Amino acid sequence: MPTPEIDIVALNVKRNELLLLEVKSLLGSYGVHFDAVSGKDKEEGKKYKLFTNAKFMKAVTTQLRKEYLDQGLITQDTKISYGLAAGHIHSTDEAKIAEYFAEKGWTLFTPTKIKESVRQLSEKGWEDDLVTMTSKLVLK
Repeated sequence: MPTPEIDIVALNVKRNELLLLEVKSLLGSYGVHFDAVSGKDKEEGKKYKLFTNAKFMKAVTTQLRKEYLDQGLITQDTKISYGLAAGHIHSTDEAKIAEYFAEKGWTLFTPTKIKESVRQLSEKGWEDDLVTMTSKLVLK
């Protein structure tokens, strides 16, 4: 198995949860397809190993848990969750992917949800925060 790679690892201290997030922009392309992210299309499913390869998911989860425990960033009872942030989803597949992720207990950040979150950030008052400032610039 190649060296695992996770696009974003987010720690929510209040919820004691570590979110492992795969990010796919696929802008200017067909977008994320249900058959790929669910593993029904074996070849395309290789692009979504976190969701389609149980061995990969377990290896990544085990290693990240160990590293974050060793660094004192999480506790033994920290929940590890999984999610996908998609910049573009195939027009007919968003509902199927959302339902599939909900059944698995995974998080799906759809293009609409991402845009709305950026819009909300851009409407906040002044903050010395790179993400908030970037959202204001992007939507200006």
